Amino acid sequence: MTTMTRTRTSTPWMVLIVAVALSLMSAAQSVPQHALDRHGQDAIRAHEAVAGLGHGGQWRCPDGKEYRIAHIDGAEWAVEILYDGVVATAFVTRDRGYLQRVVEEDGCKPLWQGGHP
Repeated sequence: MTTMTRTRTSTPWMVLIVAVALSLMSAAQSVPQHALDRHGQDAIRAHEAVAGLGHGGQWRCPDGKEYRIAHIDGAEWAVEILYDGVVATAFVTRDRGYLQRVVEEDGCKPLWQGGHP
């Protein structure tokens, strides 16, 4: 008599692991090296939050600089700064007053706003 054995594969887990790894690599590639060097994982968190553009907004300044800001949770805000449409840096801050001052002092105008920081 022949006994059949069935080998269990972990294919779904492997697919999930590969998908997560690719997602993280993709996020890291779209964040400039400066942001990664200076702000580490917070740069990736900020980029991902701003990519979803949750509660926050987008402001363009006369000098071509652009702020994209998203509320993460609690007192944390994700900030991405672009020059001529290219991401220069991304970081997380808890200083809401800083965000207001910078946007106002740079003379930036809202492109859209879900709520002023």
